[in-house]
Formats: sequence, structure tokens, C-alpha cells
Amino acid sequence: MFENSGSVYHFSSTPDRLFARDLNNDGDMDLAAFNLGVLTSLVNDGNGGFTQVATFYVGSYTWPLATGDFDSDGDMDFVVEKSFPYEILIYNNDGNANFSLALSIPWSEEIRSIIPGDFDGDGDLDLATALSHTGKLVILGNDGIGGFNPVIAATVGSGFNTTCVGDFDLDGDLDLAGVGSYSRILSILSNDGKGNFRVVARLNFSSPATRVLSGDFDNDGDLDFIISYEMKNWLSFYENNGIGDFSEKSTIEAQNTIEKFTAGDFNGDGRLDLLIYVNSASPPVQIMLNDSSANFRKISTLPIGYPHSLTTGDFDNDGDLDIAIGFDHDIYLLKNKEPFKELSLSSEVLDFGIIPKDSSKQKYLQIYNRGAGLDLQIANMTVSNPAFVLNPSGGVIPPGDSLTVSVIFAPTAGIQYIDSLLILSDDPATPVKTVALNGVGYPFSDVFPAQNALHVPRDTNIKLTFTEAVNPNTLDDNTIKVAGAQSGIHPAVQIIYHPGNKTVEIDPAEDFSPGEQVTVTFTDQIKKANGDPMPAPLQWCFTAETYSGTGSFGGLLVTSNPGVGQWPYSIAAGDLDNDGDLDLATSNLSVDNASILINDGSGNFNQAFIPGTEEASYSVAVSDFNGDGLADLAITNWEFNKVNILQNNGNGNFSLTSAVTVFEHPVGITAGDFDRDWDIDLAISSLTSRSVQIIKNNGSGGFGEVTTLFSGIDAWGIANGDLDEDGDLDLAVVNRYFDCVSILFNEGGGNFTEETRLSVPDNPRFVTIGDFDRDSDLDLAVTSYGADSLSVFANNGTGGFDLISSQRSPLQLLPAIWIMTAI
Repeated sequence: MFENSGSVYHFSSTPDRLFARDLNNDGDMDLAAFNLGVLTSLVNDGNGGFTQVATFYVGSYTWPLATGDFDSDGDMDFVVEKSFPYEILIYNNDGNANFSLALSIPWSEEIRSIIPGDFDGDGDLDLATALSHTGKLVILGNDGIGGFNPVIAATVGSGFNTTCVGDFDLDGDLDLAGVGSYSRILSILSNDGKGNFRVVARLNFSSPATRVLSGDFDNDGDLDFIISYEMKNWLSFYENNGIGDFSEKSTIEAQNTIEKFTAGDFNGDGRLDLLIYVNSASPPVQIMLNDSSANFRKISTLPIGYPHSLTTGDFDNDGDLDIAIGFDHDIYLLKNKEPFKELSLSSEVLDFGIIPKDSSKQKYLQIYNRGAGLDLQIANMTVSNPAFVLNPSGGVIPPGDSLTVSVIFAPTAGIQYIDSLLILSDDPATPVKTVALNGVGYPFSDVFPAQNALHVPRDTNIKLTFTEAVNPNTLDDNTIKVAGAQSGIHPAVQIIYHPGNKTVEIDPAEDFSPGEQVTVTFTDQIKKANGDPMPAPLQWCFTAETYSGTGSFGGLLVTSNPGVGQWPYSIAAGDLDNDGDLDLATSNLSVDNASILINDGSGNFNQAFIPGTEEASYSVAVSDFNGDGLADLAITNWEFNKVNILQNNGNGNFSLTSAVTVFEHPVGITAGDFDRDWDIDLAISSLTSRSVQIIKNNGSGGFGEVTTLFSGIDAWGIANGDLDEDGDLDLAVVNRYFDCVSILFNEGGGNFTEETRLSVPDNPRFVTIGDFDRDSDLDLAVTSYGADSLSVFANNGTGGFDLISSQRSPLQLLPAIWIMTAI
């Protein structure tokens, strides 16, 4: 919708405030910039090119508050507030964008806002301000030639400041609304037509309001309010009933705190849209279009960094609103494009994973029109393979809207299906778009234990029933992998194939550890009786039982306190010395080692150190990376931006085998087979670089190939699990500054798409995955450090989540507690 035309003026420091006004009366929209007490006039050449006319030093402790023709000579003047001493300064324009001080009005206290308007109906511009300490509204009546006479017009209440102006009650004169600093009350003052005001309504808010903007946002002919709040990520829409009574109708949400916002018709449809600056968003400046009923939706982000100031106007004289932004010592001009249509997809791959043949699975594709001013026509959508069924096959998408397409995968054979969804549209840039469709019809009917089953006996056998005959000679410990998250690889005592019902039964040699997650993988090296290989690896998980307990904890289990290194930050459990009981590993932030605590079998631990892991070890994961049946370690290093891989040499002795360089400040780590190649990979969250990275295992415990999944995610905690039940491991990543959890769905082969963001309370840190409601799919639990709360999201079975519990902890949730287990 907007394109960055580059810098139009460079300053020695970032401009604090911008005004778009015709300063020299030539019909073009010029700019006035204010920074460090200096007012700069920039005259437009008519095409969006700007030339400095003059600069004026208006003094220290000054701030420009308003513009208007105060001396009735046909050009724009300025009102400037000054502190130390308190004064109102009027700077008059000579008609050529040169300004000079015309009037200084002494004042008794700091001035927070001044609003110009003809409040007494005499045809010239007056000024409205307030004595905030005493809560009095002051009208400075204009004598017609730029002289002002202050009069107390109303007593409102302590802290009152004027905020916005308009005819709120439709009686033909200008009314006022105001809210004080850190106030939760908006006062509305009605004008009697002669500049006398009285409070007619007060709106109460739950949070301090920071800005009130008036405009006809619902297109019903009266002025409404949109209000922002201190440190909040939403705006409130208050609707006017036509006589000046207001009621809250809706909220407009953003990813993070809304710092600034303004309104304008950015797409030329006659409706007031919003331009908002969202703190810590990427990118931070966003356009939200209005559907004429004050329902706003984000349709585009602007190609610019964090703005210090912004204003709107038609700077290139093409009839639409452009945007000027003060950013990093420069003023940048973002020009509004001509009406256009632009096709965009929620994903270019739909991977249905592995499902039994003769079953079905549904997924959805969103087709967006990212354009402005023009509808997008989807003429037709087709697939070649009848295993994929579409609905609908076309449609019309208004600008900023989307079309939801259902795709059903219904395999009739035990093979891999690959097809393309062909989309034909009238977008001149991309008239043809394709979406890759992948799915596997696997020849099986049942698995035991079931996918995500809980409380499974630790000595359970494992079964898979095929729907096609299998070659039993291809069934062994190399083609069937059973791994406990804590106990490692479990070879089979025997693998039995029952040809009558085509069932494979595995009897693991050792029992599983209490409460651990077990992953079963049938590789694609298994062959059918006719010699054909299986179409893909099949993988599922279950959780081993724990013995009965009360769930109450008291006293220390250990007979002595096993010290670890300074600042232990994360902890993981696994059988590190291969003796059948669970040991512990910690990463230590302030010393150059990690710690392992060896269990003697009774819950008593003996301390040992792993040297050479460097200072600032942040998080640790335990898994068998090289397939030798021993639990290895992976430890992120915050300071040196690495992941250290430590191989278990037996008996709990570890050696550093490799160090993989990752993005700046890796925080979280989780281990799992993300590309379904039967070895354990790593997923890393990096805070400062705002990214998630996958480090793939070469099969022998060597790591080298690093893939960046997403940037723009303020990643902290990370966890994995098959959230959409398609046979591969997905990721849940805490998005700290955006107060949400990002769900990254694995599309097969370790390729991920971000399809969901779940909002959580302030400053979330960590996430864990488990079947909390016992419905056989994986749910989420998220801790929020800033809110001292725990949020639980229930999975609907397809990777969609609903908040079912958000509880504030009676104790502060500490950010430095992170217990991790590998998958």
C-alpha cells in the first residue's frame, strides 16, 4: 500500500514532531519539523521533494502544540509551549514559511496541550487549554488580529487537560473533550455557542488514557472517539449516539503497546482508517482499514523502522494520503500507491502428514488480497489428483480481506501423494500461483499404545497393524526405533510379525522410565511383501505411567545438598550413566562448566562437573544424538553464540565433540527428530536476533546444517510435539515482547510455517507441551513472568488452541526455572 521513497531531509538529530501544512500558500503540502528547540520549514516542490526555507530557534524547554491562522492573514502560524518560565508563544508566518515571534503570553503552570478552534463563533481562531493543577478550562479568545484574552470557561476537575475538539452533540458549535495525565476519566464539555462550557458526561476507563482521537469512524454522521491507554496493546472505540452520549462498542488489538496513532482515509473509500505505531512490533508502523462500522483489520505494515514522529498528507499531489515519518535523524516519505490488488497466501505448502489410507484429513488455505482499492478475483482453482478435494473453487476478495479454501486429503492407497493446487487470479503481478500439496496414505489401521496415550504401563509391548502384508525380514532394530526421552534407545528382545492380521509386535528389552515420553518410529526401510518400501517413516508418541502418589511434596529428597556451578539456569533429566535411574544436568551461567548430578538409585545425587563448556551456559537438553544408546547433552551458550554438543563416553563421562555457531544470544533449546530421518535434531530460540533455528543431525551426532525458520519472533522458551497429529514434530515458541506463543507447524522434512499466535499475559517466558485434558492430543502451558500467571491452552485435535485456564500464581514465577526433557 505504501512504498518508502527514501529520506527527504537529514537532521543532526531525530525530529521530535512533524506537521503537514501548506506553509507558503502554493497548494502543496509542506512540512514543519521541530527538534531540540529548532523549527525547520521544508517547502514541497509539488512532487514530494522538499527544500529547507528557514530554521528558527524558538528556545530551550519549548514544544510546538498547534497550528492555525491566528492573525487572519491567510497563512499557517504556530503555537509553542515554553517551560521555565511558563509561556504561550505565538509565531506568525509571513506567507513564505518564515516565522517570527508575534506574542508571548505568561502562564502560571506547565501547558500540556492547546487546541485551536472558533469557540465563540466570531470567525477567528481561539485557543483552548487548561490549568491542570486546578482543573480549569481556559479559553483564549482571539481579538481578530492575533491578540488573545484568557477567560476561565469551566471548572472540570484536578488534572484535566484538553485533548480533542468537535461538535459532539451536533448543535452547531465546537465542544471539547479532555483527559488528564495518567487519568482514567474523559470529561466531555458542551459549548453554549459563545465559548462557555459545562461538563455533560464523563467516561471511566480501567487504565490511564494516553490519547483521545475524534472522528466519524462508523460513518453515521456524528463524531466518535478512539482512545489509547498507558502501556496497553489495544484501542477502544466509543460510539456517539448522535446527541453526545458515548458507549464503548469494540476494541482494536495490536501485538504490543500502541505508542502513537492517527486516522485518515488511506485507501480512498470514504472511511476513516488508522495508522498505528506498535512498540517492539516488526515492522512497527501498521495500517488498519475500517469497514465503515469501526471494525478495523490490519492490512499492511510500512517499510520503516521505529518512528520518533509521524504525520500524514498528500505530499505528491496525486489525491491520496501519504505518510512522513521522523526516523533516525531523517524524514522519510512513504508514498501511497495507486489502487492495486495483490494476491498473498497463508502458506505455499499444505502438508497433510501421514494418515491411514481410506481415511481423510482437512486443512485450510487463506488467500489474501493485500492490495488497496481494488477487489481480487480468483477465477479458478484446480488440482490434478482426486485424493485432494477443494471448496470453494473461486471467489472475489475485497482489499484487506481473505478467502478461506478447504482442502480435504482422502488417500485410497498406501503411497505418497504429491500434487499442486493451481490458483488463477486477476492480479497482474501473479496471475498464476501454486500451492504444493503433500500427503501420505500409510497402510496401517491402528497403533498401540495410541498416539499421545497417557499412563501406559512401563513394560508395555508396542504394536502396529498394517493393511498390507509386510516382509518380516525387514523388521529389526535398525528399521524400528523405540526411544525414551530419559532412558534413550530401547532395543527389542523380539519383534514378532503376525501375518494373519498383519500386526507387528515389539517387546522392548527394558522397561521405560516413569513418566517419560516415548517415541516410536517405523522407518521407510521397512518393505511390503511385494518388495515396495513404505511410503514414509511413521512416528508416534506416548507417555509411560507413574506409580501412585499423593501429589504432595515436602522436605528434601536428598540427604545432602548437591551443589552445582554458580547461577544454574536450566535443568534436564536423563539416565546419564546408563544405570537405569534418572540423573540431572544443569547449565551454569557464571562459570565455565555444566554440572551433572549422578543418582545413586535412591534419589541421592553426587556432583560432577563437565569442563570446557564455557561461561554463560544457558539451557541444556538431553538426548541420544549419535545413536549409541547413551544420553548426550546439548548446551546453549549465551555469550559466545554457540551450541555445545557433549558426547557421553559411558558412566556419565562427557567430552565436547562439536560447537555449532548460531544467531546472537541463544536462549532456548529443544531436541527432536524434526526431519524424520531417525536421528535427533535441535531447535534453538535466539532472543536478540529474534529467530528460531533448526540444527540438523548428520546421523552420527554431528551437527552443522543450520536453518533459520523465522525472524521477528522475540523467542525465549521453546518446546516440541506433534500438535496437529500429522506425524511430525511441531514447535511452540514463546514470543516474549509480543506477549504471545507462536505455533510453528512442521510441513514435513523440518520445514515450518507460522500459522497461529496465542495471546498470553505480560512477558511470557516458558512453554511446555502435554496432554493436560486427557483427550489424546497435545496441549500447551505457558508461564508469564510479568503477570505471575500460568495459561493453559487446549488443543482441538488439529492444532487449533483455546484458552481454558489462566491462573495467577500465589508465588512469583521466577524466570530462571526451566526444566527440560528431550523427545
